[in-house]
Amino acid sequence: MPPDLHSSLHPTALKVQERLRALGLDVEVQVLPDSTRTAADAAATCGCELGQIVKSLVFCDAASGKPVMCLVGGRSPGADRGARAGVLVRASAAA
Repeated sequence: MPPDLHSSLHPTALKVQERLRALGLDVEVQVLPDSTRTAADAAATCGCELGQIVKSLVFCDAASGKPVMCLVGGRSPGADRGARAGVLVRASAAA
């Protein structure tokens, strides 16, 4: 990664980048110029349609404690239905 890009990453984004590289993945973390807080924001920022956005949510299985990643389409409401049903609990940021 070029030094200027490396130094411009937020510490959290840099941590993700380093972990991906440690796993042997050639992935470049990018910081977008505008908000992507909602699927609609992400679509507008990326210049695509809402249906092309996928949200990734990480939960822990309530029974096993194992992490579960849920990929939810941008048009899908109620992305946290599993958590509300008591099947999954949201993973902590420290996990």
